[in-house]
Amino acid sequence: PVADRARERFSSGTLAGRIECHGGSFFSDPLPLGYDTMSLVRVCFDHEDHAVVRLMTGIRKALPADGQLVIGEPMAGNSSGEKLSTAYFAFYFLAMGSGRCRSAQQIIQLAEKAGFTRFEQRKCRTPMLVNVVVARP
Repeated sequence: PVADRARERFSSGTLAGRIECHGGSFFSDPLPLGYDTMSLVRVCFDHEDHAVVRLMTGIRKALPADGQLVIGEPMAGNSSGEKLSTAYFAFYFLAMGSGRCRSAQQIIQLAEKAGFTRFEQRKCRTPMLVNVVVARP
């Protein structure tokens, strides 16, 4: 249902014909092939390390040699925004019963276990809400 709504929304406007949405379980369904970029937005922080490595490994196998994985989520760290993010989301995770903010370096370490070798960190204007790590094979 979520993928259907996203597909409908993306069918018009500037993203029409440039983005595709695929529904299903990223743990039990095959990942789509033939895309140069896959993204995980606010996904990793909901799962334990072993599940994140499993997901990233599947993505690595599905991406071409020149592909990339874009990971965007609140990240732990030493900046004031990152500290605020960690504190804020601690309450969110408590309510949800699981999850945690990881630092960019921790996310990179998980991606390395999944077979990615090159990384770029991109800071965002709202680090409380999101920072970005780009992982490439």
